[in-house]
Amino acid sequence: MAVLPGVPIVDAHVYLGEGYHLSFGVEDLLEQMDEAGVERAVVCPVDRFVAVHNREGNDLVLEAVRSHGDRLSGMAAVNPWFEGEAVDEVR
Repeated sequence: MAVLPGVPIVDAHVYLGEGYHLSFGVEDLLEQMDEAGVERAVVCPVDRFVAVHNREGNDLVLEAVRSHGDRLSGMAAVNPWFEGEAVDEVR
């Protein structure tokens, strides 16, 4: 991997939580980020939260960002088919 001196490495799409095909906890993520020299990651909920359990997945991401805001940024997920609930979640 080529690294430019003084340029931070940011992983812009990382799944967080226990999903159907993968499970990834905050501590595991931070450990792997350290090993790879990644300074910051943008985290989003894993697959099962995206399709149905938006609030649960978004809360998981929010807690991770609150606990490790120096390393993690969050990306919320909403399902537009849930109409009013999706709008409420965005607010």
